[in-house]
Amino acid sequence: RLVMRDDRNLNLSTAQVTAFALPAAGLATLLFFVQFFFLKYGTEVLLIPPAIVGALLAGAKIWDAVSDPLIGSLSDRSTSARGRRHPWMWWSLPVMGLGFVLIWAIPVEASVTIKAGFTLAALLIFYTGFTLHSVPHVSFGAELTSNSHQRVRAFGARHIFWTLGLFASFAFVQISSGQTQSQVLYLSVGIAAGALLICASTPMFLKPRPAPPSTKQANFVRDYKSVLSQRGAVILIAVWFIENLGAGVLGGLAPFYADYVIERPDLVGALPATYALCGVITIPLWVQASRWFGKKNTWMFAMILGAFGFALTYASSVSLIVLFIALGLAGAAMGCGGVMAIAVMADLVDRLESQTGARREGAFTALLNFGLKTGIALATALGGLMLGWVGFAAKEVQSPDTVEGIQIFFAVFPALGFLIGVIVFWRFPEENEGHEPRVLTEQTA
Repeated sequence: RLVMRDDRNLNLSTAQVTAFALPAAGLATLLFFVQFFFLKYGTEVLLIPPAIVGALLAGAKIWDAVSDPLIGSLSDRSTSARGRRHPWMWWSLPVMGLGFVLIWAIPVEASVTIKAGFTLAALLIFYTGFTLHSVPHVSFGAELTSNSHQRVRAFGARHIFWTLGLFASFAFVQISSGQTQSQVLYLSVGIAAGALLICASTPMFLKPRPAPPSTKQANFVRDYKSVLSQRGAVILIAVWFIENLGAGVLGGLAPFYADYVIERPDLVGALPATYALCGVITIPLWVQASRWFGKKNTWMFAMILGAFGFALTYASSVSLIVLFIALGLAGAAMGCGGVMAIAVMADLVDRLESQTGARREGAFTALLNFGLKTGIALATALGGLMLGWVGFAAKEVQSPDTVEGIQIFFAVFPALGFLIGVIVFWRFPEENEGHEPRVLTEQTA
């Protein structure tokens, strides 16, 4: 185990940052394999109407978002000898693994109603396990140090591993495309085993941080009132929702875009992989930029860049090179957002502590995740509805109007999401950047 000394301006070692950040790769691999592949799998393998598949994914994602505040508050109030966050991360592993494998074990020969019910149950189990791990994990990251820039480092590393997991999921989507159900099921068992092993690294190698004295006196309703009363908290959550509402389109529609718009099914993994890779390699630049220009200005610039990138994907008919450049710009923007959203949240946690003496990492994380997950859920539902609206028919040649509809939704909707995010975030108060908290009594990780 790696123990940190008691230091208000603690510098994290590379080993500590890595042990914290590594589980993000496992979480992202599982999450995005479901998010990016199941809409196509459910439509073309299980033969469930796309609108129903989209609604099922959206419903499960909404449950995922709704359960976040409960888990966040409960983990804030945990008093286990193993810390507030570690037991939750351990308990999540069997639940998340079981749900993930069940998703790909749905009986193909059953009626649409039975397949839909089986799908919903499996998705709910998976997303419950995901929440049990992801909310306490991010909350634990906000406890690693009270140094704002060191937290940017930690969350930057976490986002790098998150994006690497995203990259891995694209590779698995590419492998799974065209495979039989049994082949996908066998692959899912291997994916789950590897991902869960990775997810165990934080509770396995980092010591838990003792709960603050105010933990036992916390109250669920009071937790969230105090969080939402912080200046800028609602704006932060709204921006993260808007940005993910737009960018969430990429996941569900990427396989359809590759198959029917550019007619290159062999690139079904390469397109989102470009997006993910650019998100990873630009994170050190965003971390440094935030130090020079502040988190707010850096994130706003990135959102403008993302809007331009997604809008540029509409010009994919000109050249595939243009498409890859466009996706690279959009991916870089989301790489910035993934780091800045959590780093800004950690500053708000410090500000609340300086006012009340209570740290509510779990509550803040839950609300931030609520914005992210509801945005993706709505994007998924809209993607399924859009496919039905433009006349998509599984395993058939699509009409020009259908292809044009997929292309427009893929390009325009995310671009609008980023632009609206810029407008909303403009009102975020500058005073929330890098607020120094009171000295913590003990720092362990």
